[in-house]
Amino acid sequence: MLGNLLQQLRQLESVISGLRNYRFYSASLLLVYDGEPALGGVPGVALKMIDFSNCSHKPSSSSSFGGADQGLLQGIANFIALVEDVACMSLP
Repeated sequence: MLGNLLQQLRQLESVISGLRNYRFYSASLLLVYDGEPALGGVPGVALKMIDFSNCSHKPSSSSSFGGADQGLLQGIANFIALVEDVACMSLP
């Protein structure tokens, strides 16, 4: 399950790092856990980005923000590090 979460976090990190013209203020990540095992026998987890109504966008024709949203990327990187730590602690 934690491997699936890490995969989703890294995918989000990859997408955000490519968004040069966006800034996300007060956005949140929602984790949805389904305790019923999926077909593979592992409980499911879904990651969704929510609460980004204060997102700013600059059209590509105007000057961009100068790169991806480093604050959001730092938050995602910190979350990845925390999940990796928990995954290491839960190994038998």
